[in-house]
Amino acid sequence: MIFTDFENLKTELEKDNKQKIGWMLFEDKTDPGYLNEGYLNTLRILKQDCDIVVVDIVGFGMMLRSLHSNHNELYRPVITIAEYKDYFGDLADYILYQSPYNQLARLREPSDIGFYKKRVNIYSKDYPFQYQANEMITKTFLTIFELYKFKNVPVHYSANMWKCGYRSFFYKHYLEKNLNISMTITDPVRDEYGLIPTDSDTYSDPENRELLININDKIQANTLPLDEFRQVLLRHENISEVYLFDGSFASEPMIEVLMNIGDQKARIVNYFTSK
Repeated sequence: MIFTDFENLKTELEKDNKQKIGWMLFEDKTDPGYLNEGYLNTLRILKQDCDIVVVDIVGFGMMLRSLHSNHNELYRPVITIAEYKDYFGDLADYILYQSPYNQLARLREPSDIGFYKKRVNIYSKDYPFQYQANEMITKTFLTIFELYKFKNVPVHYSANMWKCGYRSFFYKHYLEKNLNISMTITDPVRDEYGLIPTDSDTYSDPENRELLININDKIQANTLPLDEFRQVLLRHENISEVYLFDGSFASEPMIEVLMNIGDQKARIVNYFTSK
């Protein structure tokens, strides 16, 4: 069932408050090619644990531009609701697909824009935000769930496909500790070279892909302790930052590499490790 109004969906969910509700925020895509199997795998996990699964389609790009400029930067969706319905199929019991204006309104209802820009200390220890956009994505993601709790929407579970590890595990920690919402993080889809398509597609130049594949191979074959391997990676001219995650964030140790590819804007390239 498709809802374009949040309050109507809330009314529907309140009919039986004993049901376990799984809620996934899904970024509105700019290309149907990004509707891959990884997101469906994430939904399958929610479907196993929940009575009802809601997919909440969000225009994060619009939200970031609007929150940054304190001005409504409305956008025109590329993928139709009918295409999303076919893609999610039976894995989504409800799809929330609000108009861009209403998406912005839900972020601004209880507080003014300053709340999002000033809310920096949302975790008790230092946490890396590489770009202002990533910090605002994190704030926006968490604030949406906070607003649903504020409105007494009984969200019990969530799931997110792992792409930017520090954000995903930050989401998980915050939702479970502060909002009592359990969260599962699923593996990303990889291509035949072990690269995450949403990252590698950006670097379509053959030399850049070769570099990414080479670094990925070294990460997967690493036998050094992670702290030592981090120093090895940082000596590479194209690598500017490396983050390590222990069991407090991930179910197993993982490494995250921030790359500068040629003259393009730095991007995050993420890999799980078995060490």
